[in-house]
Amino acid sequence: MRLAVSLPLVEAVKAELRTSLPDVKSSHRVEALARGLGWATNAAMRAALAAGPSDRVADPAAFQVYLAERGFAVPDHALFDGVLRAQVRAVMASNGRLTHHGFGVYEEGRISVAEWQTRFAASRAEMLEPAALAEFERACEFLSRLSRTRAPTRVLTTYNLKHSAERWHRHRGIEGRWDREYVSNGMLLAAAYHLGFQVKRASPTAFSGHLNVSTASVRALEDERKPILPQPEPGEPFRVLGRVHPSSFMPRYGYLAAGGAEPILLRPTAHTATNLLRLAPADWWASRFPPRSRRVPFDTLAAMSHLVGLAHAAGFFEPAAFR
Repeated sequence: MRLAVSLPLVEAVKAELRTSLPDVKSSHRVEALARGLGWATNAAMRAALAAGPSDRVADPAAFQVYLAERGFAVPDHALFDGVLRAQVRAVMASNGRLTHHGFGVYEEGRISVAEWQTRFAASRAEMLEPAALAEFERACEFLSRLSRTRAPTRVLTTYNLKHSAERWHRHRGIEGRWDREYVSNGMLLAAAYHLGFQVKRASPTAFSGHLNVSTASVRALEDERKPILPQPEPGEPFRVLGRVHPSSFMPRYGYLAAGGAEPILLRPTAHTATNLLRLAPADWWASRFPPRSRRVPFDTLAAMSHLVGLAHAAGFFEPAAFR
């Protein structure tokens, strides 16, 4: 996902980073942010944005490296969480009825006012949690690939589309887990508002809405035939496909297990023993990355470092071509 970076967005992300990284000096945070958004300095970023918004691709590595060089270790998702939270917060400010569920809360007309207020506040707060931010990012990836119509269509609801988004991510093999594919109705609506879709509530009491999306483009996205994946070398248990193309917002690395039909995409922190065993058996990993203790079958950190290096060397690839 590419970012339309503007001065208001920069200020909003700075505020989020101030909360999430309170121990990092303010000057370091803003300079790291500038580098994470593709500029050499904060001054250069502000000068460029003074002329108007700029289309950029976020670089979490540049953000992390700048802070690491100054003695601050931050999570690899710190930059993305700041950007996503700022975007979701802006949508929430413009759409006061939107919750994680969609429009309103469950049993809205059958609970007391006090209970409604409690549920509503909790569901609004949930939209800013890390899991919901990931749902928002998945929904943005999906919706950004759809064609738009002149007006909202009543054929599909956002609840239908959220299931389409989940199927699309599932087919792409995102970390191989259903909870890594889940998209809530509310976060799909938030993504639609963020991307500038026309949104119309399905009815005065409905949770879902209608968008100006082409149903043909939804079907095409789900039914598109996959090209043949480059297979592992003879005798090798898997192949390193490379880095997901930078049009994708979160950093991911692609692999294909021998006999596999779908690429396996892993974020840096998802290179766990469980996921690596999907690529090769434990004895294969142990022979190359011996365990440092008896509690683990092999050194997953060393394996991750090695694989990420190979993925960078392999270059970019577009997993959507193989979904």
